[in-house]
Amino acid sequence: MQVTGKTVEGQPVVKGLFRLFDSSGIPLSDIFNQCRLSGIQPDWQQFVKEATEAGWKMRTVKTRMSEALNDSHGRDYHDVVMGRLFEKDL
Repeated sequence: MQVTGKTVEGQPVVKGLFRLFDSSGIPLSDIFNQCRLSGIQPDWQQFVKEATEAGWKMRTVKTRMSEALNDSHGRDYHDVVMGRLFEKDL
């Protein structure tokens, strides 16, 4: 993972989560939960980009992210992230 910036609140923003998932086999919900517990903000756009570049169809990206976000962060956060990433598709 690589820090690419900070949120307004000062949390580090990291990319490379898809590669971590793809190479380690750790469940996405566990990776997302560990980020939450560690105060790390995933670069969600980069995650989608890495997943599609690895050959995932957008439908798969949405489904897997949706399940993992709901499990790791709860419905409210899930709705915010998914809405921002895919609002044109809603």
